[in-house]
Amino acid sequence: MIGGMGPAATADFMARLVRGVAAGHDHDHPRILVDSNPHVPDRNAALAGTGPSPGPALAAMARGLAAQGAALLAMPCNAAHGWADDVRAATDLPFIDMIDASVARLAGARTVGLIAVAATLDARLYHRPLEAAGIGVIEPDRAEVAALVARVKAGDVGPAAQAAATVLAAGLVATGADMLLAACTEIPLVLGQPQCRVPLVETTQVLADAVLEAAAA
Repeated sequence: MIGGMGPAATADFMARLVRGVAAGHDHDHPRILVDSNPHVPDRNAALAGTGPSPGPALAAMARGLAAQGAALLAMPCNAAHGWADDVRAATDLPFIDMIDASVARLAGARTVGLIAVAATLDARLYHRPLEAAGIGVIEPDRAEVAALVARVKAGDVGPAAQAAATVLAAGLVATGADMLLAACTEIPLVLGQPQCRVPLVETTQVLADAVLEAAAA
């Protein structure tokens, strides 16, 4: 796992992998190699042209995991998928793409409320495939998402942060979203289906499901 962006989201992804296995014993779980590197260059700054590319760091992490014996790679960070080609080029291992897997879960939607940070939005990681499928996209207020993600990264996942996430989701629904996509792995730490009036797809869970399916194949 190419992780650490951020650490709490990586830990949440790990927990979902554990919960997703119908395990009776420790040895029923797949072996997981994790490189949780919070020092990967900032994805938002990189895309804005104000910081270095995270591509070399992500590629180095992929090579390190391959050297340890990894059989496949996954990266529980949506924005980092803007540099997924660097990861793919670094090794011959299969890469489980979070974007592709999540878009497949949105079939049937007319308009998706895309809860994501600026790097994901500006790179149009979800806009392109959704619009190609005839699905509309509504963006949230970027400042509100940035503030919420910063709170989660700082460890605030309490009632106030959850209330802010609920208001953000409600705003997207009020402007026409009939499905919501938590396209930042910090968001599911403060937003769940009970808080939403329309179906919520969590990219963290989608990736966990895809990884476990690939590991069992």
